[in-house]
Amino acid sequence: MPASEYKKYYLISRPHFNEKIRVWLPYASVTAAGDGREFYYHQFRELNSTFETEEQALSFGFIVARAWVDEQL
Repeated sequence: MPASEYKKYYLISRPHFNEKIRVWLPYASVTAAGDGREFYYHQFRELNSTFETEEQALSFGFIVARAWVDEQL
């Protein structure tokens, strides 16, 4: 599972291959551990984008997660 640290958050991108339509679908999530009492988690499942390669979908997942952190947190 590819992961990256961005600011104080961990970004995870796990694209999966859809056999029916034969494309890669991105999936990403953002996690953060607080001061020991809190845990933060946000998923991006329905990104409405498809890609020909796993690498493209992987990169897109990280881009979406970083943009969301910058805008929301």
